[in-house]
Amino acid sequence: MAEQDPYRYFRIEAAELVERLGQGALAVGRGEAPPGVVAALLRHAHTLKGAARVVKLLEIAEHAHAIEDVLSPYRSAPEGAPPERAQALLSRIDAIAVLVAALSQQTAAPAALAASPASTASGAAHGQAGGQPAAAPREDAARAPRTDAPVVLRAEVSDVEAVVEGLAEALVELESLHRPLGAIEQARQLAELLGQKLGAPRRADPEKLLALLERSERVAQDLKVGLGRLESGVRHGMARLRRQLEQTHGAAERLRLVPAGSIFTSLERAAQDAGRELGRPLSFVTRGGDVKLDGHVLAVTHGALLHVVRNAVVHGLEPEAERRQANKPARGSIELEVGRSGRDVVFTCRDDGAGVDCDKARRVLAQREPTAAALGDEQVLERLLAGGVSTSDRVTALSGRGVGLDVAREAGAELGGSVRLRSVRGQGTTLELRVPLSIAAVTVVVVEASGKRLSIPLDGVRESVRYARADIGRTGSRQSVCYEDRVVPFAPLAQLFGAPPAAPPAFWTALILAGPAGSAAVGVERLLGTRTAVVRPLPDVARASAMVAGATLDALGNPELVLETSALASAVERVSGAAQTSAHVSRPILVIDDSLTTRMLEQSILESAGYEVALATSAEEGLEKARQSPYALFLVDVEMPGIDGFTFIERTRREPALASVPAVLVSSRSAPEDLARGQQVGASGYIVKGRFDQRELLGLIQRLVEA
Repeated sequence: MAEQDPYRYFRIEAAELVERLGQGALAVGRGEAPPGVVAALLRHAHTLKGAARVVKLLEIAEHAHAIEDVLSPYRSAPEGAPPERAQALLSRIDAIAVLVAALSQQTAAPAALAASPASTASGAAHGQAGGQPAAAPREDAARAPRTDAPVVLRAEVSDVEAVVEGLAEALVELESLHRPLGAIEQARQLAELLGQKLGAPRRADPEKLLALLERSERVAQDLKVGLGRLESGVRHGMARLRRQLEQTHGAAERLRLVPAGSIFTSLERAAQDAGRELGRPLSFVTRGGDVKLDGHVLAVTHGALLHVVRNAVVHGLEPEAERRQANKPARGSIELEVGRSGRDVVFTCRDDGAGVDCDKARRVLAQREPTAAALGDEQVLERLLAGGVSTSDRVTALSGRGVGLDVAREAGAELGGSVRLRSVRGQGTTLELRVPLSIAAVTVVVVEASGKRLSIPLDGVRESVRYARADIGRTGSRQSVCYEDRVVPFAPLAQLFGAPPAAPPAFWTALILAGPAGSAAVGVERLLGTRTAVVRPLPDVARASAMVAGATLDALGNPELVLETSALASAVERVSGAAQTSAHVSRPILVIDDSLTTRMLEQSILESAGYEVALATSAEEGLEKARQSPYALFLVDVEMPGIDGFTFIERTRREPALASVPAVLVSSRSAPEDLARGQQVGASGYIVKGRFDQRELLGLIQRLVEA
């Protein structure tokens, strides 16, 4: 029975990791193990060690730890691990395989495999207690449920029941469509009778002919009534069947989705175990557990987040005495939040600890790369994400390998996303894992605008309000409405998508949206209700506005766009002020960048704000265009083949016709010397791509153009 087999999930995970470790060890033996292979093997061993510790299998954890010992010296070696180390790896992997196989032959861990729960909770792990025997196990600990076992991602029972019940209802409705068959047979008989009557001999006397016509008229009337009832019954039956199939279709799609909260328990247990082992009490707060995501996304991020929350305890939270000295609560705090942001899902882990010691990390980096001593704090944090750097003073079962952040970065890369690390010394650290939205279940409000059905996520809608035409205020090009004693910008939803202006209705239904700069109101023609929509991303070839978060499918497979509320609110603000902005701009802005993606992004942002945009793919082409036509501003990339952005600005400053045109540099380089050089050559602004903020860019451009 399930209660008698505490290793049923561990065996699945361990078997896969053993297979990957075996493949990597064989590659080492063949001399085909560059640093990338070694780093992958370290991650697999680290993950296996953590999983084994979770289910109290200390011997397997020790073997995995020994694999790390074998591989760690070769992590950064250009030639990778030497072939002679393969046998040491394979012997450990074989030992793990034997232990994992033995688990399938039993329902409880033998003494040779299972560590004392008390010893594991108290920190008597390999590398800390010097291998001394653990204290006697506590009876209550032995009976404690293993809530931190590897998470199993499965659909909710309610969704399964919804599919089963929906199919049953659909079968009932389908069966009801058989009832009109009798009416169809009756109509057929009436039609035959009518044909016989009308086909009777025409040479009958007038009285008989009149009687025949009267009987034919009655038959025709009965046929008309019967066909009307038949049509009504079939129409209503088909409508009910379609509604039921739509609901069942939605429930079936949700079967592949898993609530984010399903991974919270194991993550909290991992954090609490690490806290107990280090003597650091903590509170673990979670948000966004009701967000439903693709099980594959949660499976990948779960493994990464295990390392992230342990890092938050080990490297973030201070001991109680230090927290009291810093006037902090004795109990540390870790927050884990899952949410949507545009077309992405964002997993955020925050702690209120001491923050990353960038000075110490910089010294560790400088031991291998002397130039690292000049890195800024943000650059140090980026290097920490690359893995292989640890600020721990010694290697323990919980830290010291520099692998945890590497696992998070790899998870982001596997899912096509990114990882961002932010830290404030003395206040804490935040790690943000952002991955594209592959598929998610979202409660939406369905609206109609300009004859189109669109869906808007309900979590970004504060309220729906009915406004008369006279309630819409106008100041120049700006439209606004009054909401909660405040004036908020207003725009029709169709206008945001470029639909031609139509006569405004007598009444608007406005959705009040929560935007990045405050509330905004968007007008729609009709509210069609709310439903749970399974949102998919648009194909890469389908270019769409930033206001489109994805698409959902109806029961017939037709796509319906799902919009992004924060982008909608920003668009309302831009539309309200676009005419005023463009009125100040009589000359276009010249965007110079060798990256197609960056050019298109900047062009989209500027044109949405009402600016005319010209493009150049190199600084040389930009100079030629600048000499031929007047421009209001240059937006220039720094790193380009041939002439770079600094040189472009230097040359324009030496030409009288171009010297007064403001120029803004855009670059991923954020070193102080780069910023200083930008000022030296005469740049009017310097935008760092890693800290790109659309509002900041537009604000800077507006100030420069108007000046």
